[in-house]
Amino acid sequence: MDNHEIRLEGALLSARNETMLAWLGWQEACDRVFSARARYDRALRDMRAAQDALEIFRGEGRHVA
Repeated sequence: MDNHEIRLEGALLSARNETMLAWLGWQEACDRVFSARARYDRALRDMRAAQDALEIFRGEGRHVA
């Protein structure tokens, strides 16, 4: 194996490493998005439940068809 081939192998390994790191970063970003959406959905559900409870307490219950 000559120096040129060694440099090419090194470049290939470096590119593969960068690809794996980018993939990992993308996966972590997706996880943060899905976690944030789950928190939003829980907060929205809790807000609606609190709003419904307040309306019932006030005698303003929603009329659902």
